[in-house]
Amino acid sequence: MNPLEEAKAIRDVIGKARDYRGVHDFHELFLDAETIIGSLAYLIGPKIELEAAYRKKVVEYMEAGDSHAKAEAKAKALDEYKNWKKVESIYDLGHEQVMLLKKFKEDLNKDWQRT
Repeated sequence: MNPLEEAKAIRDVIGKARDYRGVHDFHELFLDAETIIGSLAYLIGPKIELEAAYRKKVVEYMEAGDSHAKAEAKAKALDEYKNWKKVESIYDLGHEQVMLLKKFKEDLNKDWQRT
């Protein structure tokens, strides 16, 4: 699976968050968090490679005589930058989702024990 497809899969798991209101099974939430963490681990390498490809374009433009600002502006118009930002943004969202699940795990566990 390519990095963008993997990022979309993470996005889909994160998108399930609105369904958590009705969830009383904290094991399901744990499995979602585990899925997100595993996927984020996979994305580390591709995320770095995508950023490096973007930064390489900046350097190429600078070597061709552009200022840093102009080189960066040109590179931000390319797919290298777009793909890196997509993966980085979903990586950040995945991290935040896991933090949120961790924050509410005690509340969910209490709900589960009451039922």
